[in-house]
Amino acid sequence: YLLNRGIPTDVWAAAKIGAVTSGYYGRRIVIPIYNNDTCYGWVARSWGDADLKYLYPKGMKRSQLLYNQDALYADTTDPLIVVEGVFDALNLWPDAVALLGKPAGSHLEMLCATNRPIAVALDSDARSESEALAMSLSLHSKTAGFVELPAGTDPAELPALWVKQKALNCIRS
Repeated sequence: YLLNRGIPTDVWAAAKIGAVTSGYYGRRIVIPIYNNDTCYGWVARSWGDADLKYLYPKGMKRSQLLYNQDALYADTTDPLIVVEGVFDALNLWPDAVALLGKPAGSHLEMLCATNRPIAVALDSDARSESEALAMSLSLHSKTAGFVELPAGTDPAELPALWVKQKALNCIRS
Protein backbone atom coordinates (compact mmCIF):
# COMPACT_ATOMS: atom_id res chain seq x y z
CA TYR A 1 0.00 0.00 0.00
CA LEU A 2 2.75 2.46 0.91
CA LEU A 3 4.69 1.72 -2.27
CA ASN A 4 1.51 2.26 -4.29
CA ARG A 5 1.18 5.65 -2.57
CA GLY A 6 4.75 6.50 -3.65
CA ILE A 7 6.23 6.39 -0.14
CA PRO A 8 9.80 5.06 -0.38
CA THR A 9 10.92 2.38 2.08
CA ASP A 10 13.54 4.64 3.69
CA VAL A 11 10.72 6.98 4.76
CA TRP A 12 8.86 4.08 6.41
CA ALA A 13 11.65 3.63 8.94
CA ALA A 14 12.32 7.35 9.41
CA ALA A 15 8.62 7.99 10.09
CA LYS A 16 8.32 4.84 12.27
CA ILE A 17 5.40 3.56 10.19
CA GLY A 18 3.86 0.23 11.15
CA ALA A 19 0.83 -1.89 10.34
CA VAL A 20 -1.86 -3.81 12.18
CA THR A 21 -3.21 -6.97 10.59
CA SER A 22 -6.11 -7.90 12.90
CA GLY A 23 -8.44 -6.55 15.56
CA TYR A 24 -10.10 -3.14 15.72
CA TYR A 25 -7.23 -1.43 13.87
CA GLY A 26 -6.72 -4.43 11.56
CA ARG A 27 -5.79 -3.95 7.89
CA ARG A 28 -4.41 -0.49 8.60
CA ILE A 29 -1.14 1.35 8.17
CA VAL A 30 -0.29 3.10 11.46
CA ILE A 31 1.58 6.37 11.32
CA PRO A 32 2.65 7.60 14.77
CA ILE A 33 2.67 11.30 15.64
CA TYR A 34 5.91 12.15 17.43
CA ASN A 35 7.39 15.33 18.83
CA ASN A 36 10.78 15.15 20.50
CA ASP A 37 10.65 11.33 20.75
CA THR A 38 7.28 11.44 22.52
CA CYS A 39 4.35 9.77 20.77
CA TYR A 40 1.12 11.78 21.04
CA GLY A 41 -1.09 9.50 18.98
CA TRP A 42 -1.34 8.02 15.54
CA VAL A 43 -3.23 7.90 12.30
CA ALA A 44 -4.47 4.47 11.22
CA ARG A 45 -5.29 4.34 7.48
CA SER A 46 -7.11 1.32 6.03
CA TRP A 47 -5.48 -0.37 3.07
CA GLY A 48 -8.68 -2.06 1.98
CA ASP A 49 -12.42 -1.64 2.24
CA ALA A 50 -13.44 -0.10 5.56
CA ASP A 51 -16.34 1.94 6.86
CA LEU A 52 -13.88 4.58 8.02
CA LYS A 53 -10.67 5.18 6.04
CA TYR A 54 -8.97 6.84 9.01
CA LEU A 55 -9.04 6.00 12.71
CA TYR A 56 -7.42 7.92 15.55
CA PRO A 57 -6.96 7.06 19.22
CA LYS A 58 -9.82 8.08 21.47
CA GLY A 59 -9.25 11.51 22.96
CA MET A 60 -6.47 12.58 20.57
CA LYS A 61 -6.87 16.30 19.85
CA ARG A 62 -5.77 16.69 16.23
CA SER A 63 -6.23 20.46 16.37
CA GLN A 64 -3.40 20.63 18.92
CA LEU A 65 -0.91 18.45 17.05
CA LEU A 66 1.25 18.64 13.96
CA TYR A 67 2.46 15.51 12.22
CA ASN A 68 6.27 15.61 11.87
CA GLN A 69 6.49 18.60 14.21
CA ASP A 70 10.23 18.01 14.58
CA ALA A 71 10.62 19.45 11.06
CA LEU A 72 9.88 22.87 12.60
CA TYR A 73 13.25 22.75 14.34
CA ALA A 74 15.41 21.43 11.48
CA ASP A 75 18.49 23.55 10.88
CA THR A 76 17.86 24.43 7.25
CA THR A 77 16.65 27.32 5.14
CA ASP A 78 14.57 24.99 2.94
CA PRO A 79 10.88 25.86 3.12
CA LEU A 80 8.72 24.03 5.60
CA ILE A 81 5.65 22.85 3.69
CA VAL A 82 2.35 22.80 5.59
CA VAL A 83 -0.16 20.23 4.34
CA GLU A 84 -3.41 18.70 5.58
CA GLY A 85 -2.74 14.96 5.85
CA VAL A 86 0.01 12.57 6.82
CA PHE A 87 0.31 11.10 3.32
CA ASP A 88 0.83 14.60 1.93
CA ALA A 89 3.62 15.09 4.48
CA LEU A 90 5.16 11.67 3.79
CA ASN A 91 5.29 12.53 0.07
CA LEU A 92 7.37 15.61 0.98
CA TRP A 93 9.41 13.98 3.75
CA PRO A 94 11.22 15.37 5.73
CA ASP A 95 10.27 18.96 4.86
CA ALA A 96 6.53 18.92 5.61
CA VAL A 97 4.23 19.02 8.60
CA ALA A 98 0.59 17.95 8.49
CA LEU A 99 -2.23 19.76 10.26
CA LEU A 100 -4.25 16.51 10.46
CA GLY A 101 -7.15 18.39 8.92
CA LYS A 102 -7.93 22.05 8.46
CA PRO A 103 -5.92 24.83 10.17
CA ALA A 104 -6.70 25.70 13.80
CA GLY A 105 -5.50 28.58 15.95
CA SER A 106 -3.10 26.36 17.87
CA HIS A 107 -1.44 25.37 14.59
CA LEU A 108 -0.56 29.01 13.91
CA GLU A 109 1.17 29.26 17.28
CA MET A 110 3.17 26.07 16.64
CA LEU A 111 4.17 27.16 13.12
CA CYS A 112 5.40 30.50 14.42
CA ALA A 113 8.05 28.59 16.40
CA THR A 114 10.04 27.74 13.27
CA ASN A 115 12.87 29.76 11.79
CA ARG A 116 12.23 28.20 8.39
CA PRO A 117 10.27 29.95 5.63
CA ILE A 118 6.81 28.43 5.37
CA ALA A 119 4.87 27.38 2.26
CA VAL A 120 1.24 26.42 2.84
CA ALA A 121 0.12 23.70 0.42
CA LEU A 122 -3.30 22.54 1.57
CA ASP A 123 -5.50 20.48 -0.76
CA SER A 124 -6.76 22.40 -3.80
CA ASP A 125 -10.29 22.61 -2.34
CA ALA A 126 -8.83 24.59 0.58
CA ARG A 127 -7.25 27.42 -1.39
CA SER A 128 -8.82 30.16 0.75
CA GLU A 129 -7.61 28.43 3.93
CA SER A 130 -4.10 28.20 2.43
CA GLU A 131 -4.08 31.90 1.61
CA ALA A 132 -5.47 32.82 5.02
CA LEU A 133 -2.89 30.75 6.91
CA ALA A 134 -0.03 32.16 4.83
CA MET A 135 -1.31 35.68 5.45
CA SER A 136 -1.65 35.05 9.20
CA LEU A 137 1.91 33.74 9.31
CA SER A 138 3.12 36.83 7.43
CA LEU A 139 1.30 39.04 9.93
CA HIS A 140 3.28 37.23 12.64
CA SER A 141 6.53 38.25 10.87
CA LYS A 142 7.10 34.85 9.26
CA THR A 143 8.33 34.47 5.70
CA ALA A 144 5.35 32.64 4.21
CA GLY A 145 3.45 32.01 1.01
CA PHE A 146 0.96 29.52 -0.37
CA VAL A 147 1.20 26.96 -3.13
CA GLU A 148 -1.72 26.91 -5.54
CA LEU A 149 -2.31 23.29 -6.46
CA PRO A 150 -4.05 22.17 -9.65
CA ALA A 151 -7.82 21.79 -9.24
CA GLY A 152 -8.93 18.53 -7.65
CA THR A 153 -5.50 17.58 -6.30
CA ASP A 154 -3.69 17.27 -3.01
CA PRO A 155 0.09 17.26 -2.42
CA ALA A 156 0.28 13.46 -2.18
CA GLU A 157 -0.99 13.15 -5.77
CA LEU A 158 1.69 15.42 -7.21
CA PRO A 159 5.40 14.86 -7.77
CA ALA A 160 7.29 15.92 -4.63
CA LEU A 161 9.84 17.88 -6.68
CA TRP A 162 7.03 19.90 -8.31
CA VAL A 163 5.50 20.78 -4.92
CA LYS A 164 8.91 21.64 -3.43
CA GLN A 165 9.74 23.90 -6.39
CA LYS A 166 6.37 25.67 -6.10
CA ALA A 167 7.02 26.08 -2.36
CA LEU A 168 10.37 27.70 -3.08
CA ASN A 169 8.79 29.96 -5.71
CA CYS A 170 5.99 31.17 -3.42
CA ILE A 171 8.52 32.04 -0.71
CA ARG A 172 10.66 34.00 -3.18
CA SER A 173 7.70 35.96 -4.49
